[in-house]
Amino acid sequence: MPYCILEIKLATYWKYHHRGNARGKRLLLPSVDELVQFGSLIINRLNSKHINEEWFSPAIKEMETSDFFSMTARCSQSLKILRNTSHNIEFSDPDVIDSAVNQLHSAFNLYFSDEGWRQAAKALSQAKKRTKTMRTEIRSSTHALLLKVKEETKQDSIDQTIEFLIDNYRESLDE
Repeated sequence: MPYCILEIKLATYWKYHHRGNARGKRLLLPSVDELVQFGSLIINRLNSKHINEEWFSPAIKEMETSDFFSMTARCSQSLKILRNTSHNIEFSDPDVIDSAVNQLHSAFNLYFSDEGWRQAAKALSQAKKRTKTMRTEIRSSTHALLLKVKEETKQDSIDQTIEFLIDNYRESLDE
């Protein structure tokens, strides 16, 4: 993971709106790495029409629509700052990174109810699991064929080529 240098701070915990987490482990807010990779997933979740109303905190339910969109825009801006600084680690200012992370954490704590954050954290965890990579050994002749298919189908990577081939295989089974 290219962003691990940013991971300096200890884990930041969710600030519960109600009496705290009665049992189980405490909820965490996303780390810098997770924000860089999956922050847009959480922000998109805020704007989703399919989100359960109970997942929003009471403060958000009472907020004006324009204020809500303004806060969402500020979150997107903070996320953009994090992404830009993650690519230029040697030139990044730690105060800028901390400020962006704190703003996002505060916004998430304001937006989501305890149950809403539990669901957002679950979606974040599932996204992280989907991005894990595996290493598979293949013969060089198979690799050469994959490269040829990659060029012919104008795919960006071998991974995309394999997905393309699997999709075509599934489509042929459906017919």
